[in-house]
Amino acid sequence: MKKKSLLIFLFTFINSAVIADIAEQPTSSEYLVVQVNGIVCSFCAYGTEKNLRKLDFLDSTQFGNDGVLVDINAHTITLALQRQKPVQYAQINAAILNGGYDPIAYYALIQGVIRESADGYQLVNEDNGQIYILPNTLDLTSQSGHEVAIRTVLDPSQAGSVTGEQVIRLSTIELQL
Repeated sequence: MKKKSLLIFLFTFINSAVIADIAEQPTSSEYLVVQVNGIVCSFCAYGTEKNLRKLDFLDSTQFGNDGVLVDINAHTITLALQRQKPVQYAQINAAILNGGYDPIAYYALIQGVIRESADGYQLVNEDNGQIYILPNTLDLTSQSGHEVAIRTVLDPSQAGSVTGEQVIRLSTIELQL
């Protein structure tokens, strides 16, 4: 019984910590914020910025006309996204790794319509066609067919394996009504 209580406590604690982390990130649906380990020098970060600005789904009209904002104080990279193009998470992951840094987490606010499917519920981004499978722990019956926004965090292994054409399975979300 003690072991079961401890597991429930740890599961609740870990999930609440992840949700708190999601809630603190300054994201909107037009931006993706990547927490990066070791990015402390703007000169050194230039190579990563150069790699990232080549990505065709970035909005190059923002952040000095390349769509990339590196914040060495917060250890983050903010990417301005084009709404109509799918986000290629694997390309972002590769560009950061090739620049010599380790991505820790990808924070996003994704807008779309909740749809019911064989897998449960999905969030369909109608601007770019990306589909996100939502955790089965949520009852979204009342939200089905409605446009919502969801805050989420992807870990590097998740992001590194996702191309724009794939369905993305989210493990942790915070529904924004």
